Amino acid sequence: MLRESGGFRMGAFELTDLIGQDVNESVTHSVWQSFFQDVRFTPSLAQRRLVESGRLGRKNGQGWYDYRDGAERPAPHTADAAEAPAYVVVEGGLGPAAELLALIREAGIEVREKETADGAPEEAAGGAGLRLPGGGRLTLTDGRTCAESGDVVHFDLALDYRRATRVALAASGPTSARTLTEATGLFQALGKKVSVIGDVPGMIVARTVARIVDLAHEAVAQGVANREDVDTAMRLGVNYPLGPLEWSRRLGGDWARALLANLHACVPTGRYAPSLALHRHAHASDQREGSSS
Repeated sequence: MLRESGGFRMGAFELTDLIGQDVNESVTHSVWQSFFQDVRFTPSLAQRRLVESGRLGRKNGQGWYDYRDGAERPAPHTADAAEAPAYVVVEGGLGPAAELLALIREAGIEVREKETADGAPEEAAGGAGLRLPGGGRLTLTDGRTCAESGDVVHFDLALDYRRATRVALAASGPTSARTLTEATGLFQALGKKVSVIGDVPGMIVARTVARIVDLAHEAVAQGVANREDVDTAMRLGVNYPLGPLEWSRRLGGDWARALLANLHACVPTGRYAPSLALHRHAHASDQREGSSS
């Protein structure tokens, strides 16, 4: 998902296999200690088990993946073909996924606007998104689970929905089979492969990007580097598709903070708690938007 939807050159498991699990774990411990054992940087027990079992990655043939001759590489689950809905109803804005509306229209699917009495677009009580013909909703993940919102399917963040080749969907017990089928058919009509995953708060790309954005804002706030240098380092040094602060600007001032706050409420370990720097950035963005309106 990080490659096909997020625009990254490698996913996290593939990258740590390339680096070497032992090397990556050592660096992770060093960072954790340097930040006074901040829970957000807690080393992975799963990675520790890999190292203990000798699965060090590409350099010795096995890590998260098997690199030995003849080994079969795992492929992401791809949903079976489903019929696209005849129309969707827009309920509020789609935020970072707004470009989907143009793609839906180009695919020949009718886009209807739900309006209030004063003619303004109406936002559903459960959050902005698309209403499907069967009555269920399709919304961009916001860090909460589908189970909290009833008959809903969440979809993951993409760097560029037009260029993305795969989109992840998440559903839970309250999600009807029809809603999942309509959501799957919709993205397939846009030319995307669809992977249906479990009801994971923040899903895959959105959670990864929000964490990266948070850490970048904190690095600037602590004087580690300025904004331009952080973006340059992450684009050229680790080949990110965008600098994290440029990505933050594209997503909107409060997007990462809100997603991480919801994620922290679901998983209250502290790992996903938004930093003070991100809170300040979101507040400053709100004030700028308020003064310009």
